[in-house]
Amino acid sequence: VWLACGFVIPFSLLPHWVAPLSWFIPVTWGVDAVKAAAIGASIWGDVGMCILVSAAYLVAGTFLSKYLVDFARAQATLSLV
Repeated sequence: VWLACGFVIPFSLLPHWVAPLSWFIPVTWGVDAVKAAAIGASIWGDVGMCILVSAAYLVAGTFLSKYLVDFARAQATLSLV
């Protein structure tokens, strides 16, 4: 995660296909916010994207876990107790 978010190595040194993938990692936006704060720029866009991506993962994880538990119970592979 730290490599793909541009924290350890700048994006310019990574393969081009890594940048679009990093947009889906909340840490990327957090790192951008820290960099913006270091130079005195506004951090709110990056913080907002970090919160938005994190919230999307929260919603997706909630629905996925409910689906998997219901599926496991329907297949009788998860105890009801």
